[in-house]
Amino acid sequence: MFSNKQYQHIPTDSTPDDLRLAAHDIDDQRPGTIGLAERLLKQWRFHLSALSATALVILGVILLIWYSSDSPARGTERINFGSVPSDYCGSTAVEARANGCVFDLVTNNWVPKRCADAETAQEFREWVSNNVRLRQSWPYYYDGHGERQIASEEEMAGMVGQLVYTTTENHLGHCTFLMRRLHRFLDSDAETAISRINFNHTLHCSSEVLRAVGNPECEDRGIITSAFLVGITGSYVLMWPYTA
Repeated sequence: MFSNKQYQHIPTDSTPDDLRLAAHDIDDQRPGTIGLAERLLKQWRFHLSALSATALVILGVILLIWYSSDSPARGTERINFGSVPSDYCGSTAVEARANGCVFDLVTNNWVPKRCADAETAQEFREWVSNNVRLRQSWPYYYDGHGERQIASEEEMAGMVGQLVYTTTENHLGHCTFLMRRLHRFLDSDAETAISRINFNHTLHCSSEVLRAVGNPECEDRGIITSAFLVGITGSYVLMWPYTA
């Protein structure tokens, strides 16, 4: 333990003059004045905390207004995704390609090229194609038993309106890469395919991830448990549990 003579408050440039004096002369003060110095110090700390909290609130409001603004910012032209009609890409893969749309592997949908997020799609493509996948690389199938594998992304892109079956691992990967896309969407003014995914899908994906964490029934994530429809923007269909 240290006595008051050995341990004293060191005044700083930001310390109020009355507290600097109180701290410097603390050993020469009577017991009654020591209590006054402590009260002054508490008041100073309280006002500093209140000021910091107010600054954080103001900063939060500014950021909220900034992100919700419709004006161009951060060097990228904002795209009004609502102006893109739901039938912009057509109703078939042939029409979608002819209309300049591209197939988005993350959401299994054809989307307008200007709305595509190529970076996240490429990351997911590399992950799906990696040989360390539990069942096999590129785990997409025509059937729930995994007997007929879809040969390529190009082949799957042509299956608009058809069911595709996949593994628990791939389902969770789809959800995880959508999180990356969401963050990129928040950091950019460019609209992406994430705009077409509603909150119900977020609830679905987060629930699937939570269900898999520490759940013995999900231990074998290489089995086929999910299915989805290949679609065109505006008609995205959730993956759902599948039982063979």
